[in-house]
Amino acid sequence: MGKFFDPQNKFFTLVGFIGDHFLLGLLWLFCSLPVVTGGAASAAACSVSRKLWRKEEQSLLRDFFAAFRKEFGLATKLWLAVLGVGAVLAVDVAVYLPVSGSAPILLGITGLLVLCFLIVFLWIYPYMTVFQGGFVRCVKMSFLLGMANLGWSLLMLLLDGALMLLTIYAPFLLPFLPGLFTLVCCGVTGKAFRKYLPKEEEV
Repeated sequence: MGKFFDPQNKFFTLVGFIGDHFLLGLLWLFCSLPVVTGGAASAAACSVSRKLWRKEEQSLLRDFFAAFRKEFGLATKLWLAVLGVGAVLAVDVAVYLPVSGSAPILLGITGLLVLCFLIVFLWIYPYMTVFQGGFVRCVKMSFLLGMANLGWSLLMLLLDGALMLLTIYAPFLLPFLPGLFTLVCCGVTGKAFRKYLPKEEEV
């Protein structure tokens, strides 16, 4: 019985791990209120989540805001690009979906572009917190890594989709959704990154 209440117990470790990601979700929401800062908030959340997965995190708040400041420039450029491309694809889907019967090829192409977009979006912030590179390199490598590890990409889409469905039945989880997305994405990409990193630097 005493072992169950031990703070080092695996159950309490898991609860603390998930709780830290809940807090990351709230921090992401707070720091993304101006919308334009969503990229820096995403990069910061991924940076802290990576440390949590590696058990390196020291001060969640301090680490988050340090990463927020460090990655602000590149992360914001990537975020604005994501918003722009996402808006264009959303318009395409809205236009072609009602006429899918008469334009199945166009809808199929749009669907493929949406899938590519989602893959890049899932990989880009975990990538930039692990590897060095500018705007073009981050986009290119996120796409290539996402396609080279398509199984992991589809797993992330599946898990993130399941989390979104879960909030329908448990709406109180909605504010914590960004943190749960980060937990999933950094956990999955971290496993994929291992084969690209020296042994001592594994995610």
